Amino acid sequence: MIACLVLVASLGTLAGALAIAAPIVLPITARLGYTRSATASMLFIGGCAGLTVAPFAGSNVAIMTAADVSYLTYLGYGAGPLAVLSLLLGPFVVAYIQRRTVRTGDEYDLSELVADDSAHTPRAPRAATIAFIAALLVSVVYATITEAGTNFPLLALPLLGVVTGIAGRLPARDIAEHMYRGGAKLISILLLFWLLAALFALIDELAPFKVILDAIGPELATVSGFGFGVAIAIAVLGWVGVPGATAAQVVLLDKVFGTLAASAGVGPAAWVVVLLFASKADTYGPFPNANMVGAMGQARSSNLKNMMITGWLMLVPACVMYAGILLVTT
Repeated sequence: MIACLVLVASLGTLAGALAIAAPIVLPITARLGYTRSATASMLFIGGCAGLTVAPFAGSNVAIMTAADVSYLTYLGYGAGPLAVLSLLLGPFVVAYIQRRTVRTGDEYDLSELVADDSAHTPRAPRAATIAFIAALLVSVVYATITEAGTNFPLLALPLLGVVTGIAGRLPARDIAEHMYRGGAKLISILLLFWLLAALFALIDELAPFKVILDAIGPELATVSGFGFGVAIAIAVLGWVGVPGATAAQVVLLDKVFGTLAASAGVGPAAWVVVLLFASKADTYGPFPNANMVGAMGQARSSNLKNMMITGWLMLVPACVMYAGILLVTT
């Protein structure tokens, strides 16, 4: 979980960072006896916590810009509490999922994880490992300094593979073959993301926030002066909005409800919480989403029910925690 948190926070992308972590983590969890569902929960909880605290993730930058706060304020009121909650509660959630799935056929076949590469491992030069670590560190530092966007992993990940293969003295054909074999396992996930992108574009064209605002906008306006109620209402509206398009969702919420929230006494700290919850709560539920499926794909798990349970077990305490923060800040 901590490894996923650090990688996602550094790269600012969930799918790309988990793609780096999974090949290293899966053989370890398999040897320790963790099931596919429990491993998927680890990747999901740690990765989502890292995405929340990532200083250069698009949605987080949008929140800081909309609320006009520094990163430390964003971290103190919004992202930090969720990351701490994830690290404290996550192990218990993973243990629960492990108990649900152990000895149910959900275990890993270790030979599947190390099948073809195990014969080459003893002869693989240390230079390949050193090159991978060095290239990864350079990528993370470069992404941090240049504030690289979410497209950066599309270049960084293949480059890591090529650099590692060259350092391992593999011919170009073998490097391409290994990269193709690894990528082919995730084609279904890639197709799913394409379909989801089309769905998000359609929902965005339907403008659900405008419909909701037209329907209940007058009622919201009557509660001016009651910051907590307005903050909760806007957070819930954002939660049921457009899952996945988090940065655009933050901008849209701020444009539509920013003036209303300010007139109701919702300050910058509380607005951070509202925008963070509105844009990220749907990652944990109540419905399946691309981040859940992505973590499942990396963990080679097909049990969506257990991933949904993981999300709900994190979502309910997070709701209580943020409600308490809003009570204090409004």
